[in-house]
Amino acid sequence: MKKLLVLVFIFSPIFVIAQYTLNKGYDNIEIRGNITTYYKYRWYPENSLETNAKAEKNLFKLKDARIKLEGSSNKRKIEYELHLDFAKLKDSEQPVLDAYVTYDSFIETTVGFTKIPFSRHSKIAIIYQPWLKRAQIIDEGQHRRDIGLHLKKSLYSGKIQLFGSIIDGEKDLVSDNDNSGNLEYVSRVEIAYPTKMKYRAFDLAHSSVPIFSLGTSFRTSKKEETDIYDEVIFYKINGTKRSYQFDFASMYKGFSFLCEGHKIEYDWNSRIPSKTETLGFLIEGNYLFKKYNSVIAFRYDQTDINGVSGNNPAPGIQEETFSIGYNYRFNEHMNVLKIQFRKNYYPNQNLPSKNEIRIGLQYLIG
Repeated sequence: MKKLLVLVFIFSPIFVIAQYTLNKGYDNIEIRGNITTYYKYRWYPENSLETNAKAEKNLFKLKDARIKLEGSSNKRKIEYELHLDFAKLKDSEQPVLDAYVTYDSFIETTVGFTKIPFSRHSKIAIIYQPWLKRAQIIDEGQHRRDIGLHLKKSLYSGKIQLFGSIIDGEKDLVSDNDNSGNLEYVSRVEIAYPTKMKYRAFDLAHSSVPIFSLGTSFRTSKKEETDIYDEVIFYKINGTKRSYQFDFASMYKGFSFLCEGHKIEYDWNSRIPSKTETLGFLIEGNYLFKKYNSVIAFRYDQTDINGVSGNNPAPGIQEETFSIGYNYRFNEHMNVLKIQFRKNYYPNQNLPSKNEIRIGLQYLIG
């Protein structure tokens, strides 16, 4: 594994020279990628028992080491992508981010492994966000990619978009489903005005008129055998899981705003209480100072994890995070210095607040 990561860094200058494009008639292949690394530092109150235990968390990390092959043929009727992240190998995770083929006809049909159409924040690539870490409800609450059949229909020049996916319902690529053999179903509706809104957190064009987007999503799965979670939020349970989501976004003259609400309902097969839920909310805004190549960003997110629902509701593990970000853009090519400060609070637990700063460099290839 270490040898492979070393090779990635040795040969990365080959790709940094320029974006490579191969053409043959109406067929073309483009080579892109990005490298992102950062330093993470945490500190706690002096009397905290976690202070010394978390000292080892202060370290440099390789976040991304990605190579992307994008291609099209038949006058772009058929498109395909292979997207790999070698940085995932350090945690023994599979490196495939995207591997799919799309046929663009009356309904855009994609078969393969790619992003699930659920939540605007989730669909915005991290290179187009001011952050080095996503909000908790996105980062831990739902797996963001899966393999299956993905459908998309755009109306009125993209002002209305309809999405639907039938997927395995697993976090990573797997060779077998669980004993139920059940799949997961995802749907999303998006409306934008007066024009389609791209999946970007920045108003790069300094829009001369306000642009708005409203979206809502739903996903459901029924599984057996295993409860699997990321830190504290379950993304697969022995039972039925239903997720509801809404988002509102706007851009105008360099300002960008996004708010999202999430509700995840769990109906457990063999747990008491049998019905619980996780609630999540995030609100973020940023401003692009075009003259100074800088972005100032703010984000607040709150999560109430696995609280009891029904006639006698009770709060679960509550966590609040306040983040401030600063980006310096070296050029329009998204080569960016990112600085993110995060402060975590735990209102209903006897835990100290956590402070963290991340300083990272994002470099795009191609």
